[in-house]
Amino acid sequence: MAHIPHTWAQIGEHIADGSYRSRYIVGDTKLLDIKIDGKRTTIEMQIAAFDEDTLFDTGVKAPITWISKDFIAVYEMNPTLSNKGGWMLSNMRKYCMALYNNILDEDAQELIKPVRKTSYHYETNSSHTTKDYCWIPSMFEVFGGEYVDETGPKYTSLFRHDKARRKWDDAGHPKWWWLRSASVDYEGDDYNIYFCCVNMYGESRHSCADSSGGVVFGFCTSI
Repeated sequence: MAHIPHTWAQIGEHIADGSYRSRYIVGDTKLLDIKIDGKRTTIEMQIAAFDEDTLFDTGVKAPITWISKDFIAVYEMNPTLSNKGGWMLSNMRKYCMALYNNILDEDAQELIKPVRKTSYHYETNSSHTTKDYCWIPSMFEVFGGEYVDETGPKYTSLFRHDKARRKWDDAGHPKWWWLRSASVDYEGDDYNIYFCCVNMYGESRHSCADSSGGVVFGFCTSI
């Protein structure tokens, strides 16, 4: 794993000529200029997968999937104690949509294409599909295996064990971070208030929808 020295425009050229898979590996990182909560900053994006996500408009595979190496902000899934509407209607999804518009590198933004994302929806006890330019990962994508009826890509080459799933804040402290899947893992009647998350040790957990958790966001690049 290494830092990618190429510009986003050059990465686009490597996607176009098909050389991206021989030039890069899962875990390689690239800096991205972005405005978060009104502040200009630079974050580190990490390659999570090749040819795994499905482009929403064409149905072909997106060449490269990227996920932030650490969490970029702290935010709640919803302002109220409810997972009603799932990822599709969540405040977190709106927050991620705004992140796309705040990417300052025009070459990077031009490469980002919408993909199909499935997420478990508690109210219907099934998964729904959304069109997303920027997103946070799902339970299925991070942990693999089976989670209700979520489908799609798996990023287990990047998130291969608990240690690899740990994320840190700016001060270097490990923190828990959100997943977009509504939770069913609770021994009680209040399933409708939880979303899944990854705890500070890299293990799967859930938290109340109005809790402030880490935002680890991703996107896919194509030409």
